[in-house]
Amino acid sequence: MAESVPFSMEAIKEKRTSQDIRKKAGFKNDINEDEQKKFDEQEKYFKEKGATALERTTVAPSSRKRRSTASLTCTVMHLLGTTGLSALTTTQISNLADHEFVDCAETLGSVTDYSTAQKDALLVVATRATVWGDPSSWLTTDIYSSGVICQAMTEVQIATLNLDLDTVSRLGQFNGWDTLKKKSVFDRWLNLHKSGDSSTITASELRSLGHITCGAETSHINNIPISVYQGAVDSIGELTSCEISQLQAFASLAKTAYGSAISTWDSTVITNVGTSIGGLSASEISSLTASQIDAVDPNHISYIPNAIFSGFTASQINTFSPSQAQSTTTSQRAALTSSQLNALSTVASITWVSAESGVGIAMTSWPVIVLFVLSAILYTQ
Repeated sequence: MAESVPFSMEAIKEKRTSQDIRKKAGFKNDINEDEQKKFDEQEKYFKEKGATALERTTVAPSSRKRRSTASLTCTVMHLLGTTGLSALTTTQISNLADHEFVDCAETLGSVTDYSTAQKDALLVVATRATVWGDPSSWLTTDIYSSGVICQAMTEVQIATLNLDLDTVSRLGQFNGWDTLKKKSVFDRWLNLHKSGDSSTITASELRSLGHITCGAETSHINNIPISVYQGAVDSIGELTSCEISQLQAFASLAKTAYGSAISTWDSTVITNVGTSIGGLSASEISSLTASQIDAVDPNHISYIPNAIFSGFTASQINTFSPSQAQSTTTSQRAALTSSQLNALSTVASITWVSAESGVGIAMTSWPVIVLFVLSAILYTQ
């Protein structure tokens, strides 16, 4: 069974990647919420079985009684990959030997779907006196390797980190930061390298910060030079973790850069502004032309705040592409009038129906066969 785990983990990863690509292309309703829940549950079950199977291969038959305290090796963790590592139990993490953790730190720090408890357990290992010790003493290479594990730190710990642009860029690759910790990372970097002055940030630096950009105060965003914003606009337009006030601040920069009359923006500007379009007002949204709407990435639609999304008129919604319409969220649809919702249903070729939690859909789609088959393989071996 253990021999089949790497192949099976890769199958899960490929399936998840394919699903993510479809979602990013705007096809977010390939499966409904119940099917997605089943998919996630089966994926978690299989990962746990795979991790246990590989762990067992590292313990000699005569040592079965000590299996629960055995340390996963770096070799096994590489076999599990970032997909399988997200199923490690906190006990397995706590039992990691110092050298195994250090050897695999960058891999462990690249997993994007850890639970809070898993991140906490990993930080405990990382801060052992025999590993890296207190975060204030970590080298930049340690911080870089730890990656997503840094999300378990307190704001006080983050404020002691020796951050450079490379490490912040690495931390910014990961979503999942809470607001205060994200702010702490941004502030720490800004204070260390910019004396706290956001007006000295370069376009190259702004492009490198990733999700940490969404840790900036609106006052920091307002001080970014227009030329710098324009040099990084497409990267900023890909951010998905900014709050409404930050989206509004970036939208304000866009209006200064490209004109306050939104209807005059060309398609390239609309595409580059990206998710920051969610910082426009509902009335500004209602002024977008059909060609401008066509330039909106379907994957960015879902990040437009509900109250702003409701600014689209029924006539505008009729110009949506099917993938744009299918990218809308339940809460966005719940903010629409019946005429707007009817237009959306027509374009999406989906019957939107009312539900207790808001507006839902009536549809069926592909079953989650892949993980059921893989689970059966594990069960029978």
